[in-house]
Amino acid sequence: MSRKDIYRQDRCAHCNSYFYRDELRRDAEGRLICNGCRLRQLLRKRRRPRVFNIPSPFGVSLIEVLAVVVILGILAGITVPTIMYLKQRATETELRQLLYENRGTDLGRLAETALLICQQGQSLENIPELADDAEPGELEQLENKLTEALDYDSDELQMGAAIKAIIEWQESQESPAQ
Repeated sequence: MSRKDIYRQDRCAHCNSYFYRDELRRDAEGRLICNGCRLRQLLRKRRRPRVFNIPSPFGVSLIEVLAVVVILGILAGITVPTIMYLKQRATETELRQLLYENRGTDLGRLAETALLICQQGQSLENIPELADDAEPGELEQLENKLTEALDYDSDELQMGAAIKAIIEWQESQESPAQ
């Protein structure tokens, strides 16, 4: 038997095992702990990841917030081009519909003549149907809209945009008179 006193054993505060007095040390809180538990405490302190102590509302972590932001970004990346495409298609459908409704009418022929004059760079004052009741400043607005109509790729869309521009211009001419 060793020279250690069998009756002088104390209990470790962490693992609750019995040890001789010389095998126990006091921790920062003053409790007796064994060398094994002391080493585990030291290693645990070293292994702790360094994290910011930022309180998060409702228990939401930064990773969860970033995941939601990424998902919303993906959905926006899919949705925005789709909406833009559908808006363009609706505009094209509206312009084609205006063209087909007014193809053989006086409005269709007027739009064709006005578009041809704008393509040639001439003034709309040469068209008697437009120049009779309008002031020169008002014709410039119509000319600007007709030059915007020339930006479309196909002839159908150009004619539809010209018809739409003339209809809107005529409505703006009638509304102040009322």
